Amino acid sequence: MTKHCNEESLHTREGRLKEAEQLYLAILHTKPDHPDANHNLGVLAVSVNKAEALTRFRNALTTNAAVEQFWISYVNCLITAEKFADARVALADAKHAGVLEEQLISLEQALQSARRSSEQPKVRQIDAGDLETRAPSQKKIELLFEHYQSNQLEEFEKLAIAMTKEYPNHQIGWKALGTALRRTGRIVESLEPFETLCRSITPQDAESQSNLGCTLLELGRLAEAEVRLREALRVNPEFAEAHYNLGNALQELGEITRGRVKL
Repeated sequence: MTKHCNEESLHTREGRLKEAEQLYLAILHTKPDHPDANHNLGVLAVSVNKAEALTRFRNALTTNAAVEQFWISYVNCLITAEKFADARVALADAKHAGVLEEQLISLEQALQSARRSSEQPKVRQIDAGDLETRAPSQKKIELLFEHYQSNQLEEFEKLAIAMTKEYPNHQIGWKALGTALRRTGRIVESLEPFETLCRSITPQDAESQSNLGCTLLELGRLAEAEVRLREALRVNPEFAEAHYNLGNALQELGEITRGRVKL
């Protein structure tokens, strides 16, 4: 039930990113040390090959360590790759390179959050017996999706509310409720179910974090949206929608300089 913040098709975006990749490779064929081309290729590689992305970011910094965005991209990639010790060193280097204190604080917070999450014990698997008592029946879930697919949003919302009351610790009702509220234009109200998911029910679910981030983005709460979208990518680094929406958030925040490819 993830809703895109931007209506541009995934196919179109992938085509543009492929064109950008070919352009940067052509530049590097002529000038291997070109800092912007290395950085932007790293951005493109983040979701599929972190080792390559880190190499590209390091190449960019080797050529021009004065560009703040190069440091931000590099440290964030180290964090999502869970290379926490390297990220700590890179943060110190970024400080010496003159990265703004505000950015350093944001990166430090992201690092601490990622470390805490990585140290949390894994949630135990629910066995069949637990599932019978803690989850709605398959029949109810199918009815919920029937309402959604047939655009019966009033019935969809009513059933979602009933599920949150009957199964308060199960994600399906909360996700459906947040989706129903957004679909009917009640963006502010949709924050509560999405926040409930991220706070206590599915904090390690990339879709939940992305849905909350996207909602905050629509409300113009850009810094908060960035945090949630980065968390979605920490959980699932290959989540394409979260990458795209994070790019939109960063562009709104003015943290992507003119002429560079969107994340």
